[in-house]
Formats: sequence, structure tokens, C-alpha cells
Amino acid sequence: MTKMVADKLHIAGTVENLDNGDVYIEAIGESDMLARFTAAIKASPTPSGRVDNFTTEPLSPLPNWHDFRVVG
Repeated sequence: MTKMVADKLHIAGTVENLDNGDVYIEAIGESDMLARFTAAIKASPTPSGRVDNFTTEPLSPLPNWHDFRVVG
């Protein structure tokens, strides 16, 4: 679901399912598209998942990503 939303909104970055059950996302894009991306992630977790906590931090330096990938 995360990759599908990222691709639709032209967001580049990565998503990784961590061993402890958390999901780690790094994303870059236009600020309005990032806002829509985060809203979609918060509102529509997968059927087997839920969002308990969501934090954002700026990336520095910005990675040179051109697409969105599932890693790990």
C-alpha cells in the first residue's frame, strides 16, 4: 500500500518492515505531496496493520532517489 501511494504522488524513497513490527519510511518529494502521502499512510494502514505512532524528521542531506522502493 505504501509504495502504491508513493508512486501515485511521485514520492521517492524507501519503506522497510522492521523485525519488531515497525515500519520505517524515508521519503522525499514536494511538500504538498508529502503531506498527502503522510495523511494517506496514517488513515489507511494495511488490513493486517495499524498506525500507533507516526513521527517525521527532515532528511539531511537529501538522498538522490528517483523512485520508491520496498527494502529489507
